[in-house]
Amino acid sequence: MSAVRRLPVRIVTGILVAMAISALIACGDEPSDDLPTPDIEATVEARVAEEQAEEAAKAAEIEAGVAATMVALITPTYTSTPIPTHTPTFTPTPLPTETASPIPINTSTATPLPTSTHQPTLTPTVTPTHTPTNTPTPVATPTPTATHTPIPTNTPTPTATPTSTATYTPVPTNTPTPEPSIADVVDQARKSVVHIVASTGSGSGFIVDSTGYILTNAHVVEGETDLTVVLDGGIRTLGKVVILDPERDIAIVKIDRGQQPTLRFATANPRIGEEVVALGYPRGTRPGLENMTISTGVVSAFQSRDGINYVQTDAAVNPGNSGGPLLDMNAQVVGMNTWHYGDSEGINFAIHYTVLSQRLAVMIAEANAPPTPTPTRTPTPTPRPAPEGSFGPTDGSIEHDPEDGQIAAYWANTSLADGIIEARFFNPYASQTGNWSSGFVFRWTRSSPGNIFHSVMVTQAGRWYHFLRNESGESQSIANGFSAAIATGAFDSNHIRLIVIGGAGTLIVNGEFIATLDLSGLIETGGVYALAEYFKGDGVAGKSTQFEDFKITPIQSTPSFGSVDGSIEHDLEDGFIDEYEANNVSIADGIMEARFFNPYSVQEGKWGSGFLFRLGSSRFHTVFVTESGHWYHYLRTGDASNDQQLGSGLSTAIETGANESNHIRIAIIGEGGTLFVNGEFVTTLDLSGLQDAGYVSAIAGYFSDSGVAGKSTQFEDFVIRSIQ
Repeated sequence: MSAVRRLPVRIVTGILVAMAISALIACGDEPSDDLPTPDIEATVEARVAEEQAEEAAKAAEIEAGVAATMVALITPTYTSTPIPTHTPTFTPTPLPTETASPIPINTSTATPLPTSTHQPTLTPTVTPTHTPTNTPTPVATPTPTATHTPIPTNTPTPTATPTSTATYTPVPTNTPTPEPSIADVVDQARKSVVHIVASTGSGSGFIVDSTGYILTNAHVVEGETDLTVVLDGGIRTLGKVVILDPERDIAIVKIDRGQQPTLRFATANPRIGEEVVALGYPRGTRPGLENMTISTGVVSAFQSRDGINYVQTDAAVNPGNSGGPLLDMNAQVVGMNTWHYGDSEGINFAIHYTVLSQRLAVMIAEANAPPTPTPTRTPTPTPRPAPEGSFGPTDGSIEHDPEDGQIAAYWANTSLADGIIEARFFNPYASQTGNWSSGFVFRWTRSSPGNIFHSVMVTQAGRWYHFLRNESGESQSIANGFSAAIATGAFDSNHIRLIVIGGAGTLIVNGEFIATLDLSGLIETGGVYALAEYFKGDGVAGKSTQFEDFKITPIQSTPSFGSVDGSIEHDLEDGFIDEYEANNVSIADGIMEARFFNPYSVQEGKWGSGFLFRLGSSRFHTVFVTESGHWYHYLRTGDASNDQQLGSGLSTAIETGANESNHIRIAIIGEGGTLFVNGEFVTTLDLSGLQDAGYVSAIAGYFSDSGVAGKSTQFEDFVIRSIQ
């Protein structure tokens, strides 16, 4: 900055010298030797020095001013509204470019987007079938496109009104409650878990009532009356089988040892993934050397099979552990260990605690109920031939006469061997007023000395009975049981339906399956009655039982199709369901059945066996079983994208081995049906979505990944019987 300031000073000095010379010349005076010569150089130098001093003072003043200005510019101003008088222009030093920090998405106000429906892994994409005109059905799209759900507009979140910050008051830390350990659960429960030793084997059980009632599996004590119960600590005592519920695989055993420690049922469903403990005595445990086994796992799923609810767990259920408790970490019963699925690891089932708790009170009440009533004599209608064929529907009433010793009945004036018998019976009065029974006599045949027939009925106690009357007039009790489906109120009614086919039958009450019936003791054609008094003590004088829609529908004795043996080739490339058509047989109601031979092992591939029915105009029902032990029911009303899964489940009745077979029987009647596999009831079917007559086919695979190229499914005794 000093160099810049020197340049102007030097210019000013040169000008002063020039002005002095010019002034002398202008005055006309020549320099003379006589005159004293002024020291011009000294004068100039003095003047220059004077000028430099002035210039230095000015420069110092300027420099001080500039310094003050710079200080003012770099010193921040704290006035409320600084207004600069001048914005200096300058080139700022470039700053490095900053990478912008990502702005987090605001999730607090976003409305959650609805998720698409999860496709269960058990249900592969189905392959379409053909229409009844044999026009091939297009291949189903493997993964149906989900219907787009509009995204809701976000609703802005109002700005919150600031609130004053509360003064924080420290809260004392609670001492945490220790979580119960498996050892704690075992300690609490072991005194209530028992070892049951029967003549044919052994199992486990647990005490549920302090007076000595023990729950176990029916298959553990079936066929036994007295057995040995070993308590914790090796104490042996006599146990008596009180009652069985084979349908649910539940039994009650009673011991008399005074007050006993009990296990409590859970009060809420355990969560999926919650830890559970299975207790029991393994098979082969020697009496006197009882060692209770403990296995742990988690709740894997909740399943419903054959109408019974189960807890699925990976806690090991070993042979002999059947009947033992499955406990949560509070030592409460969430299930009763019952069965292990095939050769699979970690797939075990325990009867759900709600089934156990509901059945316990009912079964104890049944066990303490009075003995089975004694049947009265058979009715003796006016002898006349009864034609075979359909009957009804008709309404009527049956008068009670408890004094005549006869079964009060309404004769249908028809005979049948195989068919559907049904009616709705109105309960005549409350159970406090008297006993009543409602049902049917069928296959009634006059014989000497007595008449023979089957009889099936329900009573005011909520029980059902099946008797076979022999030629000697003696009633043989074939089966009986309790059912919550039976309505017992004074103003209630019961719709009873019997499906009678050869040596087997089905009892359905109010739309619910009750039992399969063994009819092998009498299969000949005979008369049919609706009954209202079967046991001694039934009926109230002056009362009557009203009924409506009493109807008998014969099942063809001659099949509409079959019996046929054959095979169904597997073709994975054509995109069609592999099937065997029943020669265009079309039925609305009927029975179809066949035995299907499993084509190969589960490891080799997937398969499915069953039937299409009521097939017409790309509409049909299909019911089939698979290599996984599951059954499925679908309704199609258009292309494959319109398939509706109406039911599915796992059944132990389904055989899955490579060298095994499954006999499948389906009865379809109006809006309902039943599925039997290997003689065991599996499920009822909802057929209300399609009741029109249609064609029937046997199938060997419904899912697109079923079948193995070059293989086939063999079947035999494919039969279709029409219900007229």
